[in-house]
This record gives sequence, structure tokens and C-alpha cells, in this order.
Amino acid sequence: MLKLAKINWLRITLAWGLFSLFMMGVVCAQALSGAGPVPWRTVVLAPLVYGLIWLLLTPVVFWLAASFNLTAGPRGRLVALLVHAGASVGLTVLFRMLYLTGLVLVGTPGIVLSWASIVAGVTCGSPFTGCCSA
Repeated sequence: MLKLAKINWLRITLAWGLFSLFMMGVVCAQALSGAGPVPWRTVVLAPLVYGLIWLLLTPVVFWLAASFNLTAGPRGRLVALLVHAGASVGLTVLFRMLYLTGLVLVGTPGIVLSWASIVAGVTCGSPFTGCCSA
């Protein structure tokens, strides 16, 4: 069973920080290959907001993994699988709501805060790929 007290939260924070820096590089590369300029808030703040929200949601994910163990054995595996599936959708919707709200609060241009934009992001994947209107 996962021991939440033994997890090194400093390393997890560092990992999400490195992920945010990497995503800043990805956004810069996409901006360089695009036709027009990209606002600095999109390049810097969008990946930081993304990483910060998942940093705050990481304990919930670890708690789910510890409480509903999929590798413990066949007994209760279906219940754990259903809980994980429901939690996955729920956390993704919660993340999208927090992410778009965060982008609006930091003043990222072109962000529309609506249920359509939340659901579009839930179904298409990463907000940095440009496949959805964030």
C-alpha cells in the first residue's frame, strides 16, 4: 500500500516545475513556427498555471491510488476500476474549470470561459497542442 507520508513532496514539486519549464519551451517552439506573435502570458503563465493546478491535484491522485488499489488482487478490482474511471473524468473536468479560470484571472488573451470550452478541452487532450479553443 502506498504510504502518503513517505512521499517526497519537494521532488514532486520539482518535477511539476520542470514539466512547466518544458511546456514553456514547447509553446515557444510552436510560436516560432506559427504565423504571428504569441503573447508572453500564453508562453509563460499558461504552462505555470497548468503545472500548479496538477501539483495541487497530485495528492488526490495518490490518495485514489492508495485507497482503490488496482493491483491488490481480483477482489474489488471492478469497483476500484469504476472509481478510477469516474475520478479520471471528474478530475479532468475540475482541472479544465480551474485551468481556464486561472488563465482568465492572469489575463491570457483569447480565453473563453464557458462549458463548451471546458468540455472541448476534456475531450481533446493537451491545451498546448492547439487542437481546441482554450
